[in-house]
Amino acid sequence: MKTVRHDMQTKQFQRIYLLYGTQSYLRRQIKNNLIQAILQGDTMNYLYCDEKNVDFFEVKDFLDTIPFFGDYHLAVVENSGIFSSSSEQWAKYLEQIPQTGILIFVEEKIDKRNKVYKAVEKNGYVVECNKPSPSELKIWVAQSCKANQKNIEPLAIEEFLARISDDLDQMKSELDKLIAYVADRPCIDQKDVEQICTDNLTNQIFRMMDAMVEGKEKVALRLYYDLLALKEPPMRILYLMGRNMNQLMQIRELVAAGAKKDQMAQKLGLASFAVTKLLGQSKAFTKEQLRQYIAMCVQLEEDVKTGKLQDVLSVELALLTITRKKSLQAEEN
Repeated sequence: MKTVRHDMQTKQFQRIYLLYGTQSYLRRQIKNNLIQAILQGDTMNYLYCDEKNVDFFEVKDFLDTIPFFGDYHLAVVENSGIFSSSSEQWAKYLEQIPQTGILIFVEEKIDKRNKVYKAVEKNGYVVECNKPSPSELKIWVAQSCKANQKNIEPLAIEEFLARISDDLDQMKSELDKLIAYVADRPCIDQKDVEQICTDNLTNQIFRMMDAMVEGKEKVALRLYYDLLALKEPPMRILYLMGRNMNQLMQIRELVAAGAKKDQMAQKLGLASFAVTKLLGQSKAFTKEQLRQYIAMCVQLEEDVKTGKLQDVLSVELALLTITRKKSLQAEEN
């Protein structure tokens, strides 16, 4: 990413760029920024191809031609599938693109063993557009708000990231709604986020786990049924419950090892707000209880797969088992 920014600032471009990864928003944003920086509005020296019309010889002939009243001929090839099956002609041509030609590939999935990928790596620059880190997401949210003449409070950023999935397209959509909601107010606070932004699945699982930890059976079941009403698959919910338990086990081990919160976040690949929630929940369980509940989730999943148990009921059993044990513990204490 730093290389791309440097290239755009200095106007010294690579002959080839490959933008790939799961985040379509990042792929699209970097592609558009490169196009603007390279052509500066010139459409006469631009060729776009996608999976419907990728023609090697058309791209080659275009890039080999001297630009018309411009510095570069730019070709963008998107969703071509070239990086899934090796192509000798593409790999060979990438070794000899002229200085006046620039080629940008945009793909979701690639095979790094592919000859074309290796040719790009050797002769150009590869940009992986996958999930940003928690710190990068915070910066992105703050900068996006600032670009719209809004400030956003740190707690509001935490709440926003807790509620929205890590897909940047969805984040951008929710952020646009949030900015529109505050209208002329210059600052976005936590209450604004709570009012306008929908909880994502992970955050709803956290809330459900909180209810289970507190022994609130009816609340936990209501939250579960809410997820079902939103068409969330029961097996996905069970998987996330098991993952949550596994994270709680890891948190307990890191606490025992004397790790600090930022170290835990880095180790687990989680944002600080997620670690804070997990720290609170982890205190409600012993290691042995967590082992039992993780094993229970695994067994319930197996029972569903083998037809011994219905999927909706499997999650209900997990919820009731944990919630009722926590309720009994609270009564004994």
